[in-house]
Amino acid sequence: MTSIRYDCPRCNSKGAAFLLLHDVPSVADSYKWYTTAKCGVCSRPSLFEFEMSITGKGPSNVESRYIERFLGCHPKPPEPEVPDSIPENVAKPFVEAEHSFASGHFSAAGSCYRKAMERSLKHVDPNISGMLNKRIRALEKSGLLPSGMIELLDQVRLFGNSSMHEDDVDPTKEDCAAAREFAQLFLTYVFSLPAKVASAKTKIANP
Repeated sequence: MTSIRYDCPRCNSKGAAFLLLHDVPSVADSYKWYTTAKCGVCSRPSLFEFEMSITGKGPSNVESRYIERFLGCHPKPPEPEVPDSIPENVAKPFVEAEHSFASGHFSAAGSCYRKAMERSLKHVDPNISGMLNKRIRALEKSGLLPSGMIELLDQVRLFGNSSMHEDDVDPTKEDCAAAREFAQLFLTYVFSLPAKVASAKTKIANP
């Protein structure tokens, strides 16, 4: 059987070896084939689409040199869900967190979501410093953020701390998904909504 390397859309492993298992020809094009493939990392199936240089045989039954083009994969790899208008230095760890979350690396995701929150607070108040908890308490005291946003920050902080420092307990997908949602809501409130309001005001002022 033929195998190819591809980034797995199920577990997000980069360059995973996929074993091509079963071919189904396209009715409309004799050079096009659909092939089920199993990831060598997570063993879950995907559906690949190929264009062949020959007819009569699918990709799993011939040498890879007869595969003319790789046309796509189903399902599509997950895309990071990044709130709009967030600063670049905040987006970078957030995107890393999203990739880690999609791959099932929840400790790494928690650490990166926490880092995104740390960097975002510098945009809320450039004068605050210290550890994340100290920064959150300073913002709570100043009243720059409502209590609901302070609670979201604390939830992401606590999950990030447990992800990095708990030796015997691995974070669960459910806990990581909650921290992810909290981080998305916070970034939306701090960056996305103000940007949309500013855009709307500009449109009203310049019809």
